[in-house]
Amino acid sequence: MTGTYDPALVALSLLVAILASYAALSLAARVTESRDSATLGWIVGGALAMGAGIWTMHFIGMLAFSLPIAMAFELKLTAVSMAYAVVASAIALTVTSRPQLRLHYLLGGGLVMGAGICAMHYTGMAAMRMSPPIRYDTGLFLSSFAIAVGASVVALWLAFNLRSRSEGTVIKRLAASAIMGVAIAGMHYTGMSAAQFSPGAMCLAGGGPFALQGDSLAFVIAGVVVGLLVLALIASTVDARLSQRRAVMIARLEKSNEDLQHQVEAREQAQAALSQSLAEQQRLAEILQTRSAELERSNRELEQFAYVASHDLQAPLRTVNGFVQLLERKLPQAEGEVREYLSFISEASNQMRELIRALLELSRVGQNGVHATDFQLREAVDAARLAMKALIEERGAVIETGELPQVHADRPLVTQLLQNLINNAIKFQPQSRPLVRIGASCEPGEWVVSVEDQGIGIEEMHQKRIFQIFQRLHTSDRFEGNGIGLAICEKIVHLHGGRIWVSSEIGKGATFSFTLPRREAEPPPQPLEAA
Repeated sequence: MTGTYDPALVALSLLVAILASYAALSLAARVTESRDSATLGWIVGGALAMGAGIWTMHFIGMLAFSLPIAMAFELKLTAVSMAYAVVASAIALTVTSRPQLRLHYLLGGGLVMGAGICAMHYTGMAAMRMSPPIRYDTGLFLSSFAIAVGASVVALWLAFNLRSRSEGTVIKRLAASAIMGVAIAGMHYTGMSAAQFSPGAMCLAGGGPFALQGDSLAFVIAGVVVGLLVLALIASTVDARLSQRRAVMIARLEKSNEDLQHQVEAREQAQAALSQSLAEQQRLAEILQTRSAELERSNRELEQFAYVASHDLQAPLRTVNGFVQLLERKLPQAEGEVREYLSFISEASNQMRELIRALLELSRVGQNGVHATDFQLREAVDAARLAMKALIEERGAVIETGELPQVHADRPLVTQLLQNLINNAIKFQPQSRPLVRIGASCEPGEWVVSVEDQGIGIEEMHQKRIFQIFQRLHTSDRFEGNGIGLAICEKIVHLHGGRIWVSSEIGKGATFSFTLPRREAEPPPQPLEAA
């Protein structure tokens, strides 16, 4: 029994293979550039995106093949074939993230990755459940395995050598993606050529409750996976650019500190031998002022870049959501699995939109500068409590305050700071009627304000990183949030020239403290009753 191919689906499978190859090269570079704490996340996310792309090419190629009988695919074996693609992708990213690609790693990784791709293909073929079973031409079978291993070795070598972001890398990646895509497709169609179907054979997969069939399924899967690959590439590009700008800013700051330290050491040495002249002191002051201005300018540039990047990312997300909605209208009678796929991509887009919204919120804090005025801190507490009235009443929370001073600061920003800290204090107290205590103490040149709770507490090893953006200690199904509230708090405190920190023990609650500048003429704290 002889089969035929749909040229349109064959071309679509080749395009998906090329796109998946380009995503693989880009994600391999991001895995290498990421810090230790983020490497595992990029490997897992990259493996899912790459594996889905490689598997989609294979599945569309399967749907492009037709026999003079009804064809379908068993869902369980199809899912197993996709798992092989994800595992092969994870191996590839792990191998290419090494600082050096030695020959035995290259060949070993290529062999395992090629075997995984072959396992994906032939498991996908088995999902047809043909009776009598499919027989394979030995020579073509071995050829498909050799192509898979050879393509994997070449792919690993290209991914390792195209990890940098030097000039011309994008063009080289596009060319390499075309070569890799053709090789992956070549392996698939060689394997298909090896398959021999007996006369009168029947496909038994169509009778099950979870069978996959229908030409429209190819376009739905292609649309969903292409959307995922595009999102992965967008996330990789934005994260890489933000990391690059952050590295530049840190390098500038370190260089400024080193230069200043050299100047201070030179000054101390000069003071030991002879007195320091007024001109030298003025010169050092000018150097320090120049370095501070450079750092401030770098911060503004980084914030502006984050704002623009976050704003521009909303357009492709709206496009992805639009296509998902269009597919839902075009396929009103689609099978449950197809609608589930559409739900997955829609949920992923919504999560990405929330992260972008949070990034925009962080970039807007202090964008118009700090407008400091004199006000009683209790007024900011009252405003924060009013904004959180619904949550306080719902949880039966009790807000106790001690003596609070008059401060000279930006009142809306301080209100937002207190609101975020009170919200966290209530959220991380699972018991009923959570208690929050707010107090202030006078220190030389500053006020120290504290927000204390009786919640679950924070381990010492995590007490510094919780102020970093998107750093969460708990999953969203246990405690909601996007991991940006404390990053906003830290930014507001730094805009006022202060410090913020946390003191905590597991099971004994946490106390968040921050400082605000104090002027000698400011009146003493005033008491405020509990509410």
